[in-house]
Amino acid sequence: MGRRTGLTRDEIQTKALTVGGDLIAEYGLSKFSMRQVAKEIGYTVGTLYNVFKNQDDFLLQLNLLTLDDLQHFIQSHLKPNLRGKNILLSVASSYYIFAKEHYARWRTLFEYTLAEETTLPQWYTDKIAALMGVAEQALSDMNLNSAQIQLTSRALWASVHGICALALANKLALTQSESAEELIHELIDKYFAGLALE
Repeated sequence: MGRRTGLTRDEIQTKALTVGGDLIAEYGLSKFSMRQVAKEIGYTVGTLYNVFKNQDDFLLQLNLLTLDDLQHFIQSHLKPNLRGKNILLSVASSYYIFAKEHYARWRTLFEYTLAEETTLPQWYTDKIAALMGVAEQALSDMNLNSAQIQLTSRALWASVHGICALALANKLALTQSESAEELIHELIDKYFAGLALE
């Protein structure tokens, strides 16, 4: 592909992230390279590194787009009359559907890790906190303090995520388990029943 001209920095960034997402969706993170992104958009790798600080920055920004899409997907499926447990059931179900439909991008959220000495930028942790806030809101009617709400929402997310990861890796079949949807429903039902008994 010939080198493109006339694109602004923002346009190069947008195009590169779109192509990067497509490459990961098609080939997975293990085969991702900035060189391939540059080739696909018709620019040099050096140009990409004038737009992005490094590959970490590129993949974090790509993950940020995935988190945006995930949050939008979850919120678009929330009905306004839902309360408490039903909000969490809707959130968890939407999370699973999104992960199934965008498996490679979803896996990249958790597969890609930064070097130990590198800290996540504030804009990235803020996005994760906003996403967790949807689950925390569902627990606000329970007789829990803010610390308990935060801990409960994270425990439920980790459990739902584990079910999704096993299901999408075809590992639930090894234990002759119920479907992911049934397990998620059972988890949240029992969790809320336990909270009500406290």
